[in-house]
Order: sequence, then C-alpha cells, then structure tokens
Amino acid sequence: MTLDSLYKLVYSELIAVNAFVSTMLKADVSKVAQPVIDHILEKQGKNIRPLLCLVLYRALVGVTHDPKKEDQINHMAAALELIHMGSLIHDDIIDNADTRRNQPTVNSRWGNKSAVAVGTYLYSVAVTLLCQLDNNGVLLSATQTVKEMCDSELDQLSNRNNLQLTEAHYFRIIVRKTANLFQTNCRGTGLIGAVSSDQQTAIETFGHHLGLLFQLTDDYLDYFGDNNGHLKKKVGQDLDQGQVTLPLILLQRCCPCDTPLLTLSFDKVNDLMRQYEIDKHLQERLQLHYQQAMTALSILDDSEYRRALETLSSYILGRVQLTAVDV
Repeated sequence: MTLDSLYKLVYSELIAVNAFVSTMLKADVSKVAQPVIDHILEKQGKNIRPLLCLVLYRALVGVTHDPKKEDQINHMAAALELIHMGSLIHDDIIDNADTRRNQPTVNSRWGNKSAVAVGTYLYSVAVTLLCQLDNNGVLLSATQTVKEMCDSELDQLSNRNNLQLTEAHYFRIIVRKTANLFQTNCRGTGLIGAVSSDQQTAIETFGHHLGLLFQLTDDYLDYFGDNNGHLKKKVGQDLDQGQVTLPLILLQRCCPCDTPLLTLSFDKVNDLMRQYEIDKHLQERLQLHYQQAMTALSILDDSEYRRALETLSSYILGRVQLTAVDV
C-alpha cells in the first residue's frame, strides 16, 4: 500500500475536512486578512494528521455508518490541523524563516505582527470547532496539548546554544512539541469512537511513537537530508540557529573535539557526524520507535485500514531511509 492509496482510502472524508478548514478560515474574515488566509490555504501539507484521524477511525469501527460520529471526526481532524497550521506560522516567526513549502512564509511577506495575529486566529477557529464537538475529553486533550506546545517552544528557545542539553531533556521537549499532537489525534479519535480502554491505551501509545518518529526524522534530515522535499526547511537550519537536537547531542557525547561544535561550519559538523556514524545511531532510534508503534497497532483487527496505518508509519520512517540511500 502506498501513501497515495491511503488518500484514496478516505478521499471523500479528506476532501470534506479540507473544505471545512477552508470554509471556517474564510467565514467572516476581514478584507485585510483575506489575502493572508488565501496564501495559507494555497499550499497545504500532506495532511498527515487528518489522514491519521480518518484512517484510524475506520480501523477502530470498521465501515459502520454513523453520521454523527463521522461529522465529529471530520470536525476534530479540521480543528487539530488548524492547530498544527497555526503552530507552523508561529514557528516561522521564531525561526525568522523565509520560505515554507516553496512559498514565502506569512512573516516574510506580511511581517511578524500580522503572522502572530493570523496564527492566533487559526488557534481561535480551532477552539471554536472543538467546543462544538460536545466532547469535553477531546477539548481538554487538545487545549492541554496547545499549552504544552507553547511551553516546549519556550523551553527549546531557552536552550538554544546549550550543548549541555541532555537527551532526556531533549525528549521532554519533542514529546510536548510534536508527539503530543499526534497522540491527541489518536486519543480524540478513540474517544469519539467510544473504543475499549485497552484499545484507547494502545492507539495513544501508537500516536506517541508516531509523533516521536516524525520529529526524529525531521532532526535527522536537518543533518543528513538532501533538500529533496522530505524536509520543509533548509538543511542545516538547526545548527545555524543553535538548535540542539539529538544528532548534535549524540555527537557531543562521543566526539573528543575541544572546539565547541556550534562554532564549526555545517560541513565540518556533518563530516564529524559521518565519522562517528551518528546517522546509524539515529536510524537505530528510529527503528525502535517504529517497532513500538507497530506493536501498539497489533491490538487492532487486521483490515485495510490497519494496514494503511502501518503504511503511514513506514512512510514517515522512509523519509530517512530514502535519503540514506544517497548518504
């Protein structure tokens, strides 16, 4: 099963979610904000998180038709994608990024103040949607996730250029920054689907490891990528900004170099990483989280939807494996 086949599996639902996102963002929007909203909607990502919700729901409940729950899933998927979109806009401000998905960022085109406002606008629309679900568990999980995303961003900022950052501290940051939103997609889907407690625990575990897999592949590609489209930012950006991620933490641990790594050029750091086989160490970590995600999925009955979740996980892991061919 390919990633394209996943889209086809829930094509109509995914179209509905994207249409709903567009409708909600354009509803009662001012003439001043309209060009910014149009710009945001012009190039959306691969819809990984909505895809996760929609496929997981079918893996849990099968093809049973329940209009109310299906509507709730679509609304939740749209709300959580809006949270993700808002976080990217704010990330671009913090990183002073010029491009995302091969187009100018909101901050580079309209300035930081407008970008802050529109990112917050996306959050507000998401909260409105979540309140309409009439499911306090989903609302509480999503709002707690946003709080932790903001807290982790501040934590990450305060630790820029800190080569003493521990691996444990790094993982605390990325759990709150990335993994929790994946886990919230899964938790919310289970709550709406009213699944058993065992299934609920398993799918939340799946979401946790899938989110870690996603962030770790991003951090891997920042040093070992080749600008082939798997990474939506410039290769080497983390080092340029003093962002200490797992590749640098592992290198700091095993490299006897007396010169602070953050003062070296990207090429020099990259050479050291290859010398100490940091790429292989990272791939071992990635395989571990992939296997833990697969183990969690084993609680689900075999179906094309469960296999689709396995394909989605393989796709995320494959971003590294495809790049590693050229390393």
